Amino acid sequence: MGKFQPNDVGIQRTLKHIISSEAAIWFMKQAEIQLKANPNKPVQLPTEIGRLRDASVSWVCKAYKFFNENPEVVKQVRAQNSIDSFSANRLAGLVLVVVPRKWLEFVV
Repeated sequence: MGKFQPNDVGIQRTLKHIISSEAAIWFMKQAEIQLKANPNKPVQLPTEIGRLRDASVSWVCKAYKFFNENPEVVKQVRAQNSIDSFSANRLAGLVLVVVPRKWLEFVV
């Protein structure tokens, strides 16, 4: 069994959990909409790349908002001396590269 890296446990696990939770909520809402429209028809969840791409922006924005509101998560990882300050700063700016700030005011 390998060792857990602080970045994997401290940040990436949290990031993946938030994104997958938001995705699950979105899919449940999609199923609910279809069931309300026609309860006798089987539910077909969206698989089109365009719809999933557009929906995923809000999932990443929720994660970005979480890390902005809880900077202690990044500080804990940084304090463990496993990643240097350059890596921590680069990690903090990662979401800004993925999601431009101008989108956040509309989605979150």
